[in-house]
Amino acid sequence: MWPIEEVNVNEVFLDVQNIRLPLTASNQKALLQDLFMNEDAYELVKSIEKYGFFPDELPIIIKENTKTIVIEGNRRVCCTQSNTYSGNNTNI
Repeated sequence: MWPIEEVNVNEVFLDVQNIRLPLTASNQKALLQDLFMNEDAYELVKSIEKYGFFPDELPIIIKENTKTIVIEGNRRVCCTQSNTYSGNNTNI
């Protein structure tokens, strides 16, 4: 079993190499915009605000050199990084 640790969502980078995303930009802002425009992230924001994160669907995050990168859960992380999320908790 992998260890579960809390990290500050504002210190996490979205995975620019995620094969699910058609965008090949290394720009984090462009990834956020793409996830909201093409991957229905706003609906997920509303769900997270209403129900919170489901404990069995936590994002998977790795340390790579000096960066903390999401390898599973880009949409969930982008939702909490966005300005549309009104939650107070910045830890995931």
